[in-house]
Amino acid sequence: MFTRPGRFQWSFLLRCFLFILLITAAFLTQAGNAPITVQGFASSTPPIDNIQKVPGQLTPDGLSQREWDGIKAQLDENSYRFFASKGGGYASTNPANGWHVNFAADGRTTLTPHQADDSDYFIGLQLRSIGYSTQKESTKPQKIVLVDEKIIYQWDENISEIWTNSSSSLEQWFEIQHRPAESLQGGPLTLQMRLSTDLDVVQKGNSLSFANKISYDKLIVWDSTGAEIPASMHLRENTLSLSINDHSAVYPLTIDPRFSQQAYIKASNTQAEDNFGFSVAVSGDTLVVGAPGEDSNAKGVNGNQANNSAAESGAVYVFVRSSGVWRQQAYLKASNTDTEDEFGFSVAISGDTLVVGAPAESSGFFESGGVYVFTRSASTWSQQAFIKASNFDVTDGFGWAVGISGNTLAAGAYHEDSNAVGVNSNQNNESVWGAGAAYVFTLSGSKWNQQAYLKASNTERDDQFGKTVGISGDTVVVGAHREDSKAKGVNGAKADNSAKDSGATYVFVRTLGVWRQQAYLKASNTESGDYFGWSVAVSADTVVVGATEEASSSTGVNGNQTNNDAWYAGAAYVFIRNAGAWSQQAYLKASNNDGGDEFGYSVAISEDRLLVGANGEDSDAIGINGDTSSNNSSGSGAAYAFIRASGVWTQQAHIKASNRDSFDWFGGAVAISSNTLVVGATDEASNAKGVDGNQANNAVEEAGAVYVIIDSKTAPPPQQQSQMPVHRFTSFDDDGKGDVLLRNMTTGRWEINFLNNRWVKANSGPTWLFPSLDWEMMGTGDFNGNGRGDILLRNNQTGGWWMFLMNSRIFTNGKTPITSNQEWKIPY
Repeated sequence: MFTRPGRFQWSFLLRCFLFILLITAAFLTQAGNAPITVQGFASSTPPIDNIQKVPGQLTPDGLSQREWDGIKAQLDENSYRFFASKGGGYASTNPANGWHVNFAADGRTTLTPHQADDSDYFIGLQLRSIGYSTQKESTKPQKIVLVDEKIIYQWDENISEIWTNSSSSLEQWFEIQHRPAESLQGGPLTLQMRLSTDLDVVQKGNSLSFANKISYDKLIVWDSTGAEIPASMHLRENTLSLSINDHSAVYPLTIDPRFSQQAYIKASNTQAEDNFGFSVAVSGDTLVVGAPGEDSNAKGVNGNQANNSAAESGAVYVFVRSSGVWRQQAYLKASNTDTEDEFGFSVAISGDTLVVGAPAESSGFFESGGVYVFTRSASTWSQQAFIKASNFDVTDGFGWAVGISGNTLAAGAYHEDSNAVGVNSNQNNESVWGAGAAYVFTLSGSKWNQQAYLKASNTERDDQFGKTVGISGDTVVVGAHREDSKAKGVNGAKADNSAKDSGATYVFVRTLGVWRQQAYLKASNTESGDYFGWSVAVSADTVVVGATEEASSSTGVNGNQTNNDAWYAGAAYVFIRNAGAWSQQAYLKASNNDGGDEFGYSVAISEDRLLVGANGEDSDAIGINGDTSSNNSSGSGAAYAFIRASGVWTQQAHIKASNRDSFDWFGGAVAISSNTLVVGATDEASNAKGVDGNQANNAVEEAGAVYVIIDSKTAPPPQQQSQMPVHRFTSFDDDGKGDVLLRNMTTGRWEINFLNNRWVKANSGPTWLFPSLDWEMMGTGDFNGNGRGDILLRNNQTGGWWMFLMNSRIFTNGKTPITSNQEWKIPY
């Protein structure tokens, strides 16, 4: 007689089976698996959910949910790895995007469907040449290798083509170590690739669309300093050219299409005026979207969405990502749904805890406001708490802004009226109309308790303290965009209120459970009506503040702040903390700054990445880094991605909706988590539902939409110019003071400026140095021990090394060969 194995026996057998399955999968795929964003290819069709390949969707008996999730994640990861194929090449799959990719030994990369169907297609791409006026033909790479889950085509010692594969995309980029031959004689550096496909190809700017299935776009080029280098894409017949204006570039160079829109997300019950995307939050693979205008009378989790009898009661939608594919996980409503509560006006998420603000909720008093906390167990959401302010009153708007970090949440009540000042003062005096307040709550067990009641240190009427809040660990930031002092910078004088509605931001910190105000932040160019503090965000020791009505006409980072020539253009300010002291690090403006754009309407930060929304921006651009020269799409909106390297911020991307349209207000809400960027467009009007539906129509006014963009590769860190450190300030004349070696990058001529303290006392052209731009300086130093700097050069074409030894201001030993063998390199 057969008996069913017990729980323990079944668990043991299952674990053994899965272990064998994992080992087998790892063996079969140990060389790899991949699809395409070339640094650029991106799919616009619904991807295949790879988890469907894993037997059983429910957690098997004997395994915890965490163990099962880990096993599925490992199997999923294995499906993207590279494996050796015939002919010395490699192959891979990308289930998330539905692709199979072959990397041939001759350098041709071919993209085909993961599974054969009626829409079979192919896309082939192969580097053919690189150079300036005269192209050097490349017929086959020197080698193809798999290193650390990267496919590398090594075309020669100078040029590498690299591919990686993940659920978000298949990424391609080129790395060029030294300036190629022909110097600057023939215009821009050009990479030519042979393109073969059976799909219709349409080019728009720096973007190729293959029958609306796949895109190849987002071309960005960086040099070794992290500076962005101008580049463009051109398609002519079957030749795709990438042109780079590298005249000012400091090699090595990275050529890398960069961003791809991963998803276009709509509500599951799209309706007019729901304003889906009014608020957004993202944490890892979980996205939360608020729709405060949604009308259903449902209550709780996953209720009936069809009844629209509770106008503007509001709703929140939770989406989760698996293998690069987003799907809706939950539809959340308040436990006490009522008309015009605007549930979802604000949202925040940390791990498996979600906070929702409903500032017009009216239990107790009209529009006193409420905050709801939901938690997730496995994939099931439930409401954990309903929170009211400790001194709630009529029209306080508690929940207008919310934030959460771990077991601490913050909520703003921008219209609270007490005259209290500082932390945990008297809440009961209602004598200062619209002063505003913020509240901090902590979780103990399963219960949330109020820990602090925060007020401004200079409480005033209608300052609207609590209009925005942000939280990171033990730091809470509160914006008061209508504060009036004319102070500038950090911890300035607050008494003079002659700059009406200039705005301020307050930083609070917690030590051993006790909160105190640490900083009072003002703009470096405080002006009346700028609304500094309209938006705030914090990540560790960095705070970002948006000032939507700031009016200078400058562009980019740290430009001229002094004029007011661009009405309501907007700005964002970055502050950093060092040993408890705050200082302004950057003043940010849009690259296409214009009046009425309201840059800074929304801000979000994650470590060294920053996203700024400008919902009034008007350009006709579409997608990433499009053409912003014309402004015919009023109020279409934009978002701007910035990245920080070595303390310096640079704009990384100008982002528009893939279906840009006037008055969609794209950028009204933004969120960021690692390399996932989220932008809400509150008034987008398509009638699509769910993920990646039809974006084309405008049939449902003000329905709203959300766009997920992936920054698929971080900017390369600043590098040295060559493999050996370059000392540009070596003393060439033995006076103990560093001198400067310069080079004219058009003529190739070298010049030394001999310095005396800060002044040039003489200059000299070391004519014995090779002027040809084939020669690159590999370093300077005192190689012969005479106390004077010497110069080491290398010819990029022949591999020859030469040393020039300095005696006072004269090269006494020029053209001293070291070796002419290209195989020799400095190993550090």
